[in-house]
Amino acid sequence: MDLASWWDQPIGGLREFDRRRLAGGALVVAGTLITIGITVAGSLYPGYSIHAQTISELGATDASGQLVQPAATVFALSMGTGGGLVILAGLAARSALGPRLAGAFTATGVGVLGVAAFPVHVGAPHAIAALVAFAGGGVTALLAAVETRGTIRWLSAGLGASTLLALVAFLALGGDTPLGIGGLERLVSLPIQCFTILFGGWLLGTTERQ
Repeated sequence: MDLASWWDQPIGGLREFDRRRLAGGALVVAGTLITIGITVAGSLYPGYSIHAQTISELGATDASGQLVQPAATVFALSMGTGGGLVILAGLAARSALGPRLAGAFTATGVGVLGVAAFPVHVGAPHAIAALVAFAGGGVTALLAAVETRGTIRWLSAGLGASTLLALVAFLALGGDTPLGIGGLERLVSLPIQCFTILFGGWLLGTTERQ
């Protein structure tokens, strides 16, 4: 059995209908969990600045070299669980989404999981994981626009394009904008989070109509 044939085998005996529903539910939960996790971690981090600090600093050490708890744990758990759920969605719905889109979801999930596994103070591994998550999220949304029809196509295209444009600005300008480095980074992250929830809901909705 080749790799593609193995990948397309039912997960735990699930039918195609159930695999699509599993993927949709996983994406909705992942996007929601990450959004809530970032918000709660920011609230638990004394003096945290959305303007001056990046999202990943919620899980990093402070000036004293200590993790800021419980913010760091909330951040790591939400990102790690969310990344795992995105990977699950890509694996579960490969036959429904096609190998390109499913692979993009899986790669993005690996990036998100890497952000949790390698905090920003680790250095290069974190930077690579964050870039995979951000660029992968934008590309995944654009691929979703190619693979789908109707309103979801244009919403995915808009969210994917805005993510990649914001990512280019973030890499080029950093904190040299009125938004600050944290505000600009959120223009990269939030469209991905919205797309994840939106596309998961679309998968669930189209499954229910079948």
